[in-house]
Amino acid sequence: MIFKRVEREDLTIITLVLQTIAVNMGSMIISIGSPHNILLFTLSGVSVVEFVMLLLPYFLVSFIFLLVICLAIPSEKLHLKVRHNYEVDKSNFIKRVFTGVDYLLLVTFVAFFIFNW
Repeated sequence: MIFKRVEREDLTIITLVLQTIAVNMGSMIISIGSPHNILLFTLSGVSVVEFVMLLLPYFLVSFIFLLVICLAIPSEKLHLKVRHNYEVDKSNFIKRVFTGVDYLLLVTFVAFFIFNW
């Protein structure tokens, strides 16, 4: 949505890809970051510090590659269009709020909290 406002929709895919890589890198280094890390950490019997130290070289190599890719993207000024003031219809606000709620999802979350105690 923000890329549309600055007329740079071409950056959407590369941004999502780089964010996905960064998130996976973050989950790679910690013992509870992913299901396989939880399994490896539990079965290995090493401490958290040892686990991080084992994965640190892989994280650093990945970080360097990500940094190089980010620096290779040419930077340019973005021009944000000035938004005009829009009138907001405030009639029936409460009714619209309560009809827009996903009650099934809300009940699901409440059930998870109640039954997980």
